[in-house]
Amino acid sequence: MIAAGNVIKDKNLNMKDFFFYAQDIDWMMAMSAYVQMSLHGQVGLVIVGNSLDLNSHSREFLDAGNSWITSPAYIYYPELLERLHVRTQMKKNGRVHEEREF
Repeated sequence: MIAAGNVIKDKNLNMKDFFFYAQDIDWMMAMSAYVQMSLHGQVGLVIVGNSLDLNSHSREFLDAGNSWITSPAYIYYPELLERLHVRTQMKKNGRVHEEREF
């Protein structure tokens, strides 16, 4: 992740035009990736889960609290925070239909 971010910076490309995705089965390694991605200004998603499991979906992990969106995502895309807040409120009120995105 860091190497990819460094290449993007070396080529003078805008970091917010890229989305990074990290997944690890170990919680500590996933959180390490989250911290590093956030400190390097990388917009992305970090999931704690088995990357070999083809039945894993980001929405399910996000709802279960097993995924984290890096903080630069909220800086570059503030509407993302609003969408997640609305979805959380709807889920609490029982108005979210469980659906899968593939």
